[in-house]
Amino acid sequence: MLHAGGYEVNPLVCKVIAHGGLLGLLSYKFALVILVILICEYLASRRRPIGRWLARLSIVLTALPVTASIVQLLTIFSPIS
Repeated sequence: MLHAGGYEVNPLVCKVIAHGGLLGLLSYKFALVILVILICEYLASRRRPIGRWLARLSIVLTALPVTASIVQLLTIFSPIS
């Protein structure tokens, strides 16, 4: 999206990109994924239904911006009928 003229709306991620570039962004995202997995594993070991619910919620929340970006790209780059 950034190469297509978009911009990052999350100020924290914007600072990560400005400071660390692509490698910084990948490291940040990787760390977040690991953190969520660890939290889900911990909760699942204590209360399995809550851990499973959080894992499913995390998947849905992660998919939302990706889906929105795909829709935006398809809208921007679709040929005019």
